[in-house]
Amino acid sequence: AALGFFPPGNILKPIVRDENTHVYAPPDPNVDEFELERIVMKPNSVYEPKLSTYGAVILVLEGRANATYKADSGLDDTIQITRGNTFFQAAGSTLKLETQDVELIIFRTTTKGAIM
Repeated sequence: AALGFFPPGNILKPIVRDENTHVYAPPDPNVDEFELERIVMKPNSVYEPKLSTYGAVILVLEGRANATYKADSGLDDTIQITRGNTFFQAAGSTLKLETQDVELIIFRTTTKGAIM
């Protein structure tokens, strides 16, 4: 088979949620498996992503920050996250991000429609 040029499929356009967050969700209502958020924070800033009713996987692409996690179970912890880290955010838990002297870029993915 000859290799040829294949135009890209449907490119997801971001929905601006706020100054820090862009949401990428499949436009097809039959695709409900995921929704992706791109969160970008300036240095020395604080941000609390919206609550998710479903668990989420978070990937740290750039930067570093302190992440304070609070769950309904009473678990309360602060960790430092840096480029290359991945972690899980339980459903219904809150997350507060505090950047340090560099920009932070993370991706958070969860079930489509789970972000409140």
